[in-house]
Amino acid sequence: MNERETSNTELAALREQQLENARQARIVRILQRVRFNGKVLRDCAANEGLILELPPQLTPDEISQAFAANPKLAEGFLWIDPPGSKTDPKVLERDQRTLEAAAREYRTFGASQANLSLVRSVLGPGFSESDLIQAFRTRRVVLSAPSDEERQHWQELDADAEKLRLMNTPAHLLKQEVRDGYADRRAEAVQAEADRAFAAKQESETGISYPALPEYLPEFLAKRFGNQRLDRSFLVRKADRETFRYLHQKFGVVAVENRLRAN
Repeated sequence: MNERETSNTELAALREQQLENARQARIVRILQRVRFNGKVLRDCAANEGLILELPPQLTPDEISQAFAANPKLAEGFLWIDPPGSKTDPKVLERDQRTLEAAAREYRTFGASQANLSLVRSVLGPGFSESDLIQAFRTRRVVLSAPSDEERQHWQELDADAEKLRLMNTPAHLLKQEVRDGYADRRAEAVQAEADRAFAAKQESETGISYPALPEYLPEFLAKRFGNQRLDRSFLVRKADRETFRYLHQKFGVVAVENRLRAN
């Protein structure tokens, strides 16, 4: 290929890139500005393809007017409610509930204010639970792990839900569950969830150096409970939430969990 041919090839590639940039800029403008029945276009590949089929001379306002005049033109496009205002307290409260529901279901991240702020900055206010889960799985948002208080709260909710289920399940069905091994499967599921949560705690403490967990209660706790062994029996029968918080902060969650799991 001679110099002239090389130059023509580079010019053609440059023109193609400029055209692609112009197409993408038009798509963005239309996604941001076109309205129909109070809704906005969803940012997705399906809508992008339909946008490219629209007459290129139409502005976003003209497209909105065309949809209003002839609603059939808007069929096929995917529409969503416009994002709420970041300062609207009702939207903020709804976003907090959405994050809490997703955190409880997924059990890998927490519903802290830091996580909420990060999600809203990436997805915008008024995000859905499915959008949040998708963003987390694809690592568009990297959220911090749930706190010990959240994990304990979820376990309490699970226990309450199981008690309610047992109360509302007829006796003959409960007997059938026993025969079908439901209790064993439930116990296995609970153990699997505990193991997964423990693995997440181990990962979160990677690189952090804690002092070794002592065999007997440290002085701070000995003043409350007396000089006794810091074993599984103490953790199960006597330790309260404040005790666990103190031990977790001073010696790490993993060390305490290992002691609690010891036979």
